[in-house]
Amino acid sequence: MVSHSKYPFFIGNFGQGLARIDNQITPYPLPANPVRFGFDKDGVLVVLTADGNLHALEAASGRVIQSLRVSEPIPLSGESAVRPSMALADGLAFVTLPDKGEVLEIELASMTITRRFNVGGAPASLDWLWVEGVRH
Repeated sequence: MVSHSKYPFFIGNFGQGLARIDNQITPYPLPANPVRFGFDKDGVLVVLTADGNLHALEAASGRVIQSLRVSEPIPLSGESAVRPSMALADGLAFVTLPDKGEVLEIELASMTITRRFNVGGAPASLDWLWVEGVRH
C-alpha cells in the first residue's frame, strides 16, 4: 500500500489492478497486473504493469491518463526472475530493466524516455530520496 499527503486514501494492489482504500474499497482495473506502483513527490500515481507499460493515473478516480511501453512483458513467476524496479521523483520515474542492464529516466508530464543509463549487471533495486525542510 502507498499513500500521499495530498490524498485522504491509500492505494493497494488488487489483482489485475489497484484499489483505492478509504471507507470502502474501490477497484481501479488495469490492462495487466501491477508490478510496481507509487506516488511521485507531487502526487502523481504511477504504475508499472506486467505487460511492460508504465501508466500515469488520476489518483482520485483511477483513470489512466497516459501510458508508455518501457519493456517486454514482465514475468510474474519463476524462481530466477529478476523483475524491474521503479523509483519516483519530482516529475520523473526511474525504471530498471534487469535483462538489459539499464535504468530508464521517464518524464511523467510527457511520458517520454529522457535518458538511458547503461549500468550493466541486472539492476533490480532502486530508490530515490529527497529531503524537505527549512533552508537556513
